[in-house]
Amino acid sequence: MLPWLIVAVLVIASAAIAAATAAPQPDRTPPPLPAGYYRPHAPPPRPRSSGSGRAVIAVVVVTVLIVSIFAVRFAFGLITGRETGVDRLVEPVSATNHALTLTVDRVEVTAHFTRVSMSASNGGGDALTLPIYSNCQMTVDRTTTSASTIASQWPQNVPPESTISGVVVFRFVIPGDATKASLAFSTIFGSLSTRGSIVVRNIPLRPDPS
Repeated sequence: MLPWLIVAVLVIASAAIAAATAAPQPDRTPPPLPAGYYRPHAPPPRPRSSGSGRAVIAVVVVTVLIVSIFAVRFAFGLITGRETGVDRLVEPVSATNHALTLTVDRVEVTAHFTRVSMSASNGGGDALTLPIYSNCQMTVDRTTTSASTIASQWPQNVPPESTISGVVVFRFVIPGDATKASLAFSTIFGSLSTRGSIVVRNIPLRPDPS
């Protein structure tokens, strides 16, 4: 919601500035004196700014605010990874390690990121943990990239007999001609029976439509 709040504030401010600069100014020229009266010499009145000048100022201010709006939205998406892209996943694919099942539901490729929507189901009696930091990687065309802890929205704790879901963000863009990928958590924490790693292999990808 933060970018939209900033947009609303800037739009209201630009409208207020435009209205203020375009408002007509009162005529401050003193009225003429009756015949026979003498008016002391006074400096000539200062020229008033024209309406076209105020309109130019208003246009410049509004333009600067609009550019600022797009800059804020761009910076917000670049920092948080919340960009809109194209889903390249052909179909969901899963992997299982004892009580844990990991399913990739969506592979969204944006201008700067790859956003993977997935779920983890725990069918056992022990709570499991799938941390992202230095533990979650994606491999495409023999290139492996670690997930971004800051940009991802992943609960990481999987209670017994339950399912979690979230989005893991990778700060790289899958090549347009890539057709397969794999995603792995190097270590599963919290259980002696379900341990080791879990890898979702052969994730099918569509070519980039653009």
